[in-house]
Amino acid sequence: MTLKELPIESIDDSDRFRQNYPNLHLLAEDIKVNGLIQPIVVSPKKDESGYLLIAGGRRLRAMKYLEWETAPCLVTDDPVEELELREKELAENIQREDMSFTERALLTKRIHELQIAKHGEARPGVGGGHSIDQTAEFMDQSRSQTHRLLTIADFIEKDPEAFSNVQNQKEALALIQKARKSLEAKKNAARIAQKKAETPIDLLRQQVIHSYIIEDFFKGIKDTPDESVDFIEVDPPYGIDLQAVRKSDGFKSQYAEKDYNEIPAQHYPAFLAKVIEECYRVLKRNRWMIFWTAQEPWFEVVYKAISQRFSTTRVVGVWYKERSAMQTLNPRLRLPNAYEMFFYANKGQPEIYEQHPNVFPFQSVPPQQKYHPTERPIELMDQLIRTFTKPGDRVLVPFLGSGVTLLSAFRLDRTGFGFDLTESFKNHFIQRVPLIIKPSKADQFKGE
Repeated sequence: MTLKELPIESIDDSDRFRQNYPNLHLLAEDIKVNGLIQPIVVSPKKDESGYLLIAGGRRLRAMKYLEWETAPCLVTDDPVEELELREKELAENIQREDMSFTERALLTKRIHELQIAKHGEARPGVGGGHSIDQTAEFMDQSRSQTHRLLTIADFIEKDPEAFSNVQNQKEALALIQKARKSLEAKKNAARIAQKKAETPIDLLRQQVIHSYIIEDFFKGIKDTPDESVDFIEVDPPYGIDLQAVRKSDGFKSQYAEKDYNEIPAQHYPAFLAKVIEECYRVLKRNRWMIFWTAQEPWFEVVYKAISQRFSTTRVVGVWYKERSAMQTLNPRLRLPNAYEMFFYANKGQPEIYEQHPNVFPFQSVPPQQKYHPTERPIELMDQLIRTFTKPGDRVLVPFLGSGVTLLSAFRLDRTGFGFDLTESFKNHFIQRVPLIIKPSKADQFKGE
């Protein structure tokens, strides 16, 4: 190798897997005071258009930070092949704790691919070829960890945006598991939805599936006639940046942000008023609406908005999450929350069909079984449906989410419909239809 002073603009580091260099200003300050003790290593490009960085990415970025025009470089005599380049990059960075898991995963995958391109892929019972075990040995890590990194790299390359906010390997693997479940749900939903309806239960299940409408509530509800539904269950989107709040308290949601739609806080009062106005319009007289809320920060705002059109009370209904794992965003200052609340509001003078205390004790859906962040147990929804409706009633759910309220309504001999914007939630809903809507519920199906 030859020591040369080269123009920094002639050195290409864009193809390196490591792109994150924290605390770069500290290194730059050290170089400014003490000079560059160790030159960077470069290789001439095959097309003679400049030089390819082999080692010293952090030092090169620091020199760019200082706005140096040239850099002392050790130049290899010949161009370096990509496999050797990746191996040197790995050797330079593998022991550094600040190398992100995404960079390590992508670099591992590229080295594995280059080794296979050079030696062929190892096959059971056949000699030769390169295996995951050999990549694991080269990376100085277990085979299982290498397999996990290769899996993560595959998903990152397919959908880099989905991983842009993922902080560590555990979160990445959880996101991959969710993606696999969503793909499986999509395939199962297509199979179930396409099944030819030949029996009464098939017809009923098709009706349930079609009751989950992928459309904006405010657009879809326009076609619903005035006073045409018997009961409404409203679980509106949060009027906060839920993801930002959870991250700031050290809690990361298992749900991708694109799956769940929030309403900006500044628009929330107007949003509530619009929802309540449409609900009042389509609800029959002498009927009920329940409206989920929280004590903070919107309790009074929601109460006043509902009271503009409905009769209600501050003595709310409460779902007590008995024997359920409880969370608090700030365990040092706050007790875990073990309940959710809802207003029950009436239009006219309805009756409660099945009396029940205003506290409803039911266990939460276990986190590993949830497919929607605010999914509630169907047993709870069964009790609410029996409390506020009678058989044959038509239920509206403006923001369907998991769709569990519709499943409850249909299996208790009611009908219903609702809206949501997320196709993946409907796919999971469709998967559950055959499990919830049993043949015994088809006996009274009228084909409507």
